[in-house]
Amino acid sequence: MDENRLDRLEAKIDKIAEAVASVDRTLERNTTSLEFHVKRTDLAEERIEQVAESLRPIEQHVAMVQGALKLLTLGLAVVGTLAGLFKFFVP
Repeated sequence: MDENRLDRLEAKIDKIAEAVASVDRTLERNTTSLEFHVKRTDLAEERIEQVAESLRPIEQHVAMVQGALKLLTLGLAVVGTLAGLFKFFVP
């Protein structure tokens, strides 16, 4: 009876060892995959920073043009108002 019990315990231990080995293999594959993913993510973040940096002059130019257009619109509004008042008061 003790021999039978020992055999069953050894079989269970062998199954546990196989399961641990399987977990180790899966963990190794996942670690490799994760390292690859982290590398790609780092490269993508660097590229995003490069694109953002290259767009800064364009954004500044757009802001300058918008400011100039607002100033031009204000100037034209003043000229239009003065022209209207001039026509109204001068016959």
